[in-house]
Amino acid sequence: MKSKHSTEEKFQIVTESFTDNISQAEICRRHGTYPVKLIKWRNQFIQGGKAALAQRGNSDSRDDDIGNLKKIIGDQSLVIDAFKKRLQGWVKMIVINDLRDKIPLREFSRISGISLSGYYYRPVKRSIQRLDPITKKRIMDIGSERPRYGYRRVWAVLRNSGISVNMKTVRKVLKDNSLSLPASKHKGRTNTRNLYKPTGPDQLWKTDITCIPTESGMTYLMCIKDCFTKEWQGFHYSRSYMAKDAIRSVENAVLNAFNGSVPGELVLRTNNGPQYISYEFRNSMNLLGIKLEFIQKHTSEDNGNIESFQSSIKTDYIWPNEFRDFYDASIVIEKVFKDYNE
Repeated sequence: MKSKHSTEEKFQIVTESFTDNISQAEICRRHGTYPVKLIKWRNQFIQGGKAALAQRGNSDSRDDDIGNLKKIIGDQSLVIDAFKKRLQGWVKMIVINDLRDKIPLREFSRISGISLSGYYYRPVKRSIQRLDPITKKRIMDIGSERPRYGYRRVWAVLRNSGISVNMKTVRKVLKDNSLSLPASKHKGRTNTRNLYKPTGPDQLWKTDITCIPTESGMTYLMCIKDCFTKEWQGFHYSRSYMAKDAIRSVENAVLNAFNGSVPGELVLRTNNGPQYISYEFRNSMNLLGIKLEFIQKHTSEDNGNIESFQSSIKTDYIWPNEFRDFYDASIVIEKVFKDYNE
């Protein structure tokens, strides 16, 4: 039975099947043929190219080799371009394996655009273990026992126990074993902020609240730090984190720094927590002569100095210990405050 497709049409259908941006099923529907026929035409296309090369023989000239390859694919530059850019990787390898006995591999690489390194590359499974199995088990044990620990806190526990390991390695182990916490999402970030920039000490203070877990319950530490000198001015440690607790932390810092009264203009930068935006806290700061500056919501980087300070305190002094109660933790915090200022 005579085919309804001419030789030129078959050639066009076969060349289209070598592209990545269209499936074989779509080609068959477009031209009204069957997948079995398409596969048969493709095989004839490749076998015909091999036979043509076998009849012509090897050429001594580079230009003759290029001409032979063009003869195989119909002497059309568009087909060569499609072979270079859109041909699937496994099809390229089939063509190379079929023709490498007829054309030098380096010449074929130059014409087709396929790199020799990509052809010879064979993936090899890494046999070197970058992490000690004992350390890896220790990371998994900490992550399992403390499901609310982030990878930084797990890394801090390992560091303080004498185990040296990269922080990114800890994160990878926790992630591979489904022990990592979900990443936080920062919303409403801004690129520019009109925030106060100090030029000397006692011009800008920062404050924030950090949670300290104990066996008897959660406790809260409110710290005050000078943004210019990086000094820890004062704090208040409590079982609650109400507005009155935040006020006491500022009063403690004023007492330590100025002996009870603010001598000049002082700005206190806070977040938008309910303790700091309350009327009680605002009124107390007004009476102390302190001007308030609030950062935008979900932009903790604008208060990064106090955030980094609290992270260091927790890493070096809080996380390595297991506090039984509030009084046990308060002793350590008092000692840390004294040692830090000295």
